[in-house]
Amino acid sequence: MKSRAAAPVDRLKIERRGGIAGLRASGELDCATLCAADRAALDALFGSRVPLPRAPGADRYIYTLTRQTARGAQRLEVPEHLMPEALAAAVREELP
Repeated sequence: MKSRAAAPVDRLKIERRGGIAGLRASGELDCATLCAADRAALDALFGSRVPLPRAPGADRYIYTLTRQTARGAQRLEVPEHLMPEALAAAVREELP
């Protein structure tokens, strides 16, 4: 009888900071629910070997992505101009 391996964990925690009001926002999603294009964009962000360029200007958002997989956690900061829309849409503002 074969034992079934546990399904790999593939969750993404998203935190946003910055902006004019400086309100914090966060969200979480299951990476398996992403379409192929959004999943590829996420993998490309985490696969980048060079630091992601910051956008010019003040009051820009910065997203901190923490991806939890079977191999452990990975963390990455992403400027708003490089953030895939499907991931940014998972974020909800936290009222003080």
